[in-house]
Amino acid sequence: SQGGVNVRLFHFMYPGQVVGMVLIDSFHEDQQARFPSQIEDMMRSASSTMRVFELLAYIGVPKLAVRVVGDSIVMPIPRQLSDEALAHVVRFNTTPKTLGTLSDELEHAEASFTQAREAGTDLGDLPLVVITAELSIQKMTLPPEIPTEEMAETWNALHVDLASRSTRGRRVIAEGSSHDVALDRPDVVIDAVLVLAVYKLTVTLTLSGVAATILSVGMAVDANILIFERMKDELRNGRTLISAINIGFNRAWPAIRDSNVSTLITCAILYYFSNQLGTTIVQGFAFTLAIGVMISMFSAIVVTRTILRVVAATPLATHLGWFVPYGGSELPQNRPAATALQRS
Repeated sequence: SQGGVNVRLFHFMYPGQVVGMVLIDSFHEDQQARFPSQIEDMMRSASSTMRVFELLAYIGVPKLAVRVVGDSIVMPIPRQLSDEALAHVVRFNTTPKTLGTLSDELEHAEASFTQAREAGTDLGDLPLVVITAELSIQKMTLPPEIPTEEMAETWNALHVDLASRSTRGRRVIAEGSSHDVALDRPDVVIDAVLVLAVYKLTVTLTLSGVAATILSVGMAVDANILIFERMKDELRNGRTLISAINIGFNRAWPAIRDSNVSTLITCAILYYFSNQLGTTIVQGFAFTLAIGVMISMFSAIVVTRTILRVVAATPLATHLGWFVPYGGSELPQNRPAATALQRS
C-alpha cells in the first residue's frame, strides 16, 4: 500500500542504504488522478476510522470487538493461517501503534504522492520486484457506481509502470491473493526476496580485486609450505605422522601468524586512508586482500590440519615416504615401531 511509496522515498533520500526493493501491491503516486474521486473519499474516511480505533485500542476495545464479532472487523484474514499465526496477526493489527500508523499513512497520502513525483521515477539498475495481488480490487468493498473491472485494469497498468522504472525490474502476479499478499501468498513474497538475493550475489571483477585475490592465494600457498616443511623436518627426525603434524603446525604457526597479521594491519591502513581520499580502487584492493588473508589463514590452520589428522588415522599413515621427497630416502632407516596415532 502506502509503504511502497514510503520505501521509494527512502531510496531517493538514502540511495546508498537500499540494495533492492520489493513492492507488495504498492500504491502509485498517480493513482488519485486515475481512480474515481470516490476512492479518495474512501481513503479519508478510512483514516478517520483508524484514528478512532487507535484511541479505542488504548482501552482494549478492538481486541474485545474481535472476540465478539470476529477478526474481520480488523481486516479480512485468510482462513489457511494456523491458530497461532492468526492470533499473532490479530494482536498486531489491534495495537494503538499499528492503527495510528495506518491512519497517519492515509491522512498524509497526498503529501507522500507529491514528494514521490518530485523525487522522480528513475530507479536505475536497482533490483526491483513489483508484486500485484490478482484480486486486490475485486475483494475491496466498493460503491456500486465504481466500475471494478476498469479500476482493476488501471491498478495493473500502474504496477507495470512501477516495474519499468528499473532496468532490473520485474512484475509478479500473486494469483488468488487479496491486497494482503503477505498473508494470502507468503510464498510469492519469499521468492521475490530470493530474487533480490541472487541479484546481490552478482560480483563485478575489478583489476584491483583480481590482484588482491592472486596475492592472497600466494600467501595461502606460503603458509602451507611452512607447515609441510616443518612436518618433513619432524619426520626426518624419526617422529610418527601424527606427532609430525602436531609439532609441525605448532612450529609453523608463529611465522604464519606474524606474516598474516602484518598484512591485515597494512590492509587496514590502506583501507582507512583510501576511504579518506576517496580512492575506491585501493580501497577495493585492501578489502579483498584482507578477506583473502583471513580465509587462507583459517584454511591453512583449521582445514588443512583436520584433513591431515584424518589421513593420519588411515592406513596411508604407514607410507611415510609419501610425505617427504625422494620416496622416503631421507627418513631414518631404523625407526622405532609405532602406530599411526602414537603421540610424542
